[in-house]
Amino acid sequence: MMQCGRGRVAVVVTWILAATGCRDTVAPAECANGCACEIDSDCTDPVTSCDQGTCSCSPGYAVDEAGACVWSGLLVNPGFTTTGGWDPGPGVTIEPDRFPGTQTIDLGMAVFSGQAVCGMSRLSQPVTLPKFSRSEPLVVVGAGAFSFGSGWKSAGGHSCLGASAYAPEAQGEPGMARVFSLVAGDGDPSCNPAAFVGGVAFDHVEIKPAEVGECPAPGTTLNGDAEGEGAWGFTIVVDDDQNGTGTGMIEDGVGEAGSRGARVNLNVGGLYGSASNSKISVPSTEQVPSPAIQYYLRASGGVAMSYVGSGSRGGFSDGAWMPAAPGRQTACLPPSMRGNLAEFSSTFASNGTGTATAVYDNLEVVNEPSCGTDPGIANPGFEAVATSLLGAYANAGTILGSASSSAARVTNDPLNAHTGSGVLQLRIDRICDDPAFVADVVVPPAVGAAGPALSFFYKAPAPVAYQLTAKPNFGASPVLTYDGAYHRAVICLQPLLVGQRQTITFAMSTLLASPVCYQAITAEEAFVDDLSVTTDPSCPAI
Repeated sequence: MMQCGRGRVAVVVTWILAATGCRDTVAPAECANGCACEIDSDCTDPVTSCDQGTCSCSPGYAVDEAGACVWSGLLVNPGFTTTGGWDPGPGVTIEPDRFPGTQTIDLGMAVFSGQAVCGMSRLSQPVTLPKFSRSEPLVVVGAGAFSFGSGWKSAGGHSCLGASAYAPEAQGEPGMARVFSLVAGDGDPSCNPAAFVGGVAFDHVEIKPAEVGECPAPGTTLNGDAEGEGAWGFTIVVDDDQNGTGTGMIEDGVGEAGSRGARVNLNVGGLYGSASNSKISVPSTEQVPSPAIQYYLRASGGVAMSYVGSGSRGGFSDGAWMPAAPGRQTACLPPSMRGNLAEFSSTFASNGTGTATAVYDNLEVVNEPSCGTDPGIANPGFEAVATSLLGAYANAGTILGSASSSAARVTNDPLNAHTGSGVLQLRIDRICDDPAFVADVVVPPAVGAAGPALSFFYKAPAPVAYQLTAKPNFGASPVLTYDGAYHRAVICLQPLLVGQRQTITFAMSTLLASPVCYQAITAEEAFVDDLSVTTDPSCPAI
């Protein structure tokens, strides 16, 4: 048996699939059966970890008949063929003999009753996750919405595990204990249990290795610099009446500093196009405490709007738009995206005057300390050093290109800020521009009888054609005061969504009975500042 002693040089490699072993290699079968080690990289088999001085199969792997470590699975009873392994919440049952009708893998189902769906009951089991560097990339298959203890993700078909799901690379143990949970509801207070006749059923839920190239390594973006191939997708929409044309592709020499870039090109009659990359792994808070999305944009002949989403909850709008101007763009990412997978998409609309081009490059997640580390909200005081505000949008100029200064934006305005100098400005001077900002928060647990809440400060004048509103996606809106002075308001958050994402939309909403779009009006504006995710005795705790 080879000894991996301190006299040898070992290299610790983070976030790659095959870690460097000892100078003298050994067969994977030998290491799987136990070879002396001090650190993980002493183990030459990439799916083994150093466990108390012995190279052993990483969590999820087991020794096969040939003595090699092969995938064996992480979840107990993934097909619900028995009642074991899982901890069902109220209204959740495991029915081993239930035939799913569309069953393709095995017999048995987990069933959420209507009460369980509306009550956000969970189906859970403990699981030990490996380090990314000592396993293959992993995906969840067959789940609706799932969590490993914090943050939620909608699986759909295959859903790559985010950075926060894997065991920390720096820890000595080979794995980290988590709780894997499933839910079938979305936390909507208007949910009607009677609408779910027969309940919501899951046939088979498992964690398994991903396809080659399917998942980005934690904290990275697949081909974000567009120097390789793949990961980017393109959509072109043209006007057939004008024989419009357009293209979307990765090209040489069009990116930042003459590098390769993802280019959308619209000729006459090309209405709009989009470039997207859904292979972004946002680092965990241990890696990057204050994550922000950053990318390069070069555009001419049109206007771009970019979108970042995480698919963090089924049934929710899973992301937000933000304005995009040429140059380096930076926007704080909300806490719900920390340690999760994210997607980027940018829509580029031609102004109709000729060829229009947009180039995207160097898409990545960076640490921006001014975004803050609050577990409930990013950039709550709008003081971050960022060029764009995720969640801000207005219709002004997106396609028509007509003159308008309507906007939802952060402005450096100490006179209008509640504290500091940064403040959210919502301004409208043209009907139907509808400026708005979507705040993305993580619901905190109640404290005693005080339920989860979002507090904020605002000032708005007496409305004429538009007025400031603040609307949560679930729950009641507060009654606001319109007198041009700052006031504090509280919005109750949904207590069933503790640890999950909820959104609140601040907008200039019309009071006009029959608005005529794109008609100029006298400008109206309001300001919002100093958001805080908190608890409040006026809000329900459960």
